[in-house]
Amino acid sequence: MSSKPLPFHKALIGAINHASDDDIVCLASLIPNIIIPADHDLIKAAWEKRLKVLAWQGIDYGVPAHLDEEKRRCEKEAGSEKYV
Repeated sequence: MSSKPLPFHKALIGAINHASDDDIVCLASLIPNIIIPADHDLIKAAWEKRLKVLAWQGIDYGVPAHLDEEKRRCEKEAGSEKYV
């Protein structure tokens, strides 16, 4: 356990990297229901790597798509802030 608390989106990467099959199911129900402000590509890479390690072929629970949507949303928000 880290001695310093991490932002949720950063802690999520570690949780994915150590997830069991049951943990993946829990994370798959959580991730599409949260706002993720950063590290979308890192989270997506960790997710895809872990599913490969667990031999979950063809099942991603829509997590990569949600991460892509969150990334686009954040980029759009960042772009609109430039003109405020």
